[in-house]
Amino acid sequence: MTETLASTAPSAAAKSPAALPDRVLADLGSPGGPLLLVTVMIHGNEPAGRAAADEVLARLAQPGAPALAGRMVVIEGNLPAIAAGERFLDQDLNRIFPPAEPPPSCDRDQRDEIVALVDKLKSEHPDAPLWFLDLHTTSSESAPYLSLPSDDPATLLFAAECPLHQVSGFTAFVSGTIDRYLFDRGF
Repeated sequence: MTETLASTAPSAAAKSPAALPDRVLADLGSPGGPLLLVTVMIHGNEPAGRAAADEVLARLAQPGAPALAGRMVVIEGNLPAIAAGERFLDQDLNRIFPPAEPPPSCDRDQRDEIVALVDKLKSEHPDAPLWFLDLHTTSSESAPYLSLPSDDPATLLFAAECPLHQVSGFTAFVSGTIDRYLFDRGF
């Protein structure tokens, strides 16, 4: 990732796409409150989460939309796989988040960029609540769903406010997922 995120002015409008790194679809609100990080298309052939995020972003851009009480950053996952319309190119991005250390690949490079972006966002919100949504589907035709990395009360309460299907317990069987990584990082 060669660009950095600039601070956002308090606003419900997204920054100009030219001012954001390629991976960042939107950076809304103000860094003065909680941070909500939303990921879409961790797998490059699963566009339903992106469509859901686009719908929410369009609603937030409408006149009279509610102001955010904090900051929301929406990022895309595996950019080369998205461009190719493939789940992944070399390794499944949603199986190689730290502590996994896979061999060098373009998918690992994508992971490393996301990890660096997460570190930067987290440093910009040192004392704020950190929230995370992975808008995910399967590689077959399906609706977006929330993958819940934990059954802790805060996670369940947060997820109950989202009108999406929810999957819990996945990280007990599959390691290296972004949702578990972010949960372990304090989101």
